[in-house]
Amino acid sequence: KLKYGFLNTYLRCFSRRAESVACQTPAMKSRLEVFLREPVEVLPFYRSPIEQDLPRKFDFCYVGIPSAHKNHERFFEALSILSQEGIKVRVAVTISDAPADRGLLAAVDRLNREGIVTVSNWGLVSFEEACSIYNQSQSLFFPSLKESFGMPVVEALELGLQLLIADLPYADALVRGGVRFDPYSVESMTDAMKQFLHQPDEVPRAELLTQDASQRIIQRLMGEG
Repeated sequence: KLKYGFLNTYLRCFSRRAESVACQTPAMKSRLEVFLREPVEVLPFYRSPIEQDLPRKFDFCYVGIPSAHKNHERFFEALSILSQEGIKVRVAVTISDAPADRGLLAAVDRLNREGIVTVSNWGLVSFEEACSIYNQSQSLFFPSLKESFGMPVVEALELGLQLLIADLPYADALVRGGVRFDPYSVESMTDAMKQFLHQPDEVPRAELLTQDASQRIIQRLMGEG
């Protein structure tokens, strides 16, 4: 609460001294305009991922710091169901060895000991390592419960991965299509993974609805637009 109170004060004070305020999604624009009581532009910015010619050895990847809203617990429960049903799956995740993440690491170990679902944990990764994960994966599984933007979704789609994503408003603002599931339902997540595993070429592909505005931002900062 103290951190967010400080950030709120910071935003209010410095936004009034800025010529313009920008954010990355229409949803965040709406929230900021209510909070700041001034116009906000949508100028998404991101670094284009690195394409590599690597074998696709993972069925799913989930790149992201495992905060509570990232929903890793239900994700691993869904993978456990696949393991119990004898469905072989190869997954890549990025979970640190921090004390707060020990429960998730234990879930990874349990899955790997069962020998049906294989989970490759890369730990905290650099941008280049994240790109390596994408380039070795068939799809991105994204069960996050809330996002201000969703950078892994953008990066994965730019590299041509299939997308299985939580059926929440942030997904609608970012992509059209893709396999949708209820991120609060382990059964729904399991069904989405089965759908992809059984008929990967027949699932609806996702279309990215945002474009990088980095050059526009740079021009704005240089006073050229």
